[in-house]
Amino acid sequence: MAESTHDDVEIPAEPEQWALVDIYGHDRYAGRISEAKVAGASMLRIDVPETPGCQAFSKLFGAKAIFSITPCDERVARAAAVHLAARPLIEFSPPPVRRLPNPDEDHYDADDEDRLG
Repeated sequence: MAESTHDDVEIPAEPEQWALVDIYGHDRYAGRISEAKVAGASMLRIDVPETPGCQAFSKLFGAKAIFSITPCDERVARAAAVHLAARPLIEFSPPPVRRLPNPDEDHYDADDEDRLG
């Protein structure tokens, strides 16, 4: 794929780059890598390919989060993605907060205070 300028001069697009990426905190990802600008900062984008049991997803990392990048070909990165089994953040819901009884409400029971310590 090529990009073009206003003069219709073709400039070759950057070739696809695949890699294994180690992140501080002991996470490891495998996929196609590229640079992405977010809020004026350059970040590493990793497009993890679809694997059995997991949809494809992308992750962005700042330079300081990266421990190492090992370039490889697409075949190796895809095989590593299956082995690593990295997962996207699907949904996170913290557990519900348990509310203590209010002593000013009608349903307050003095025994509740003894149980709560």
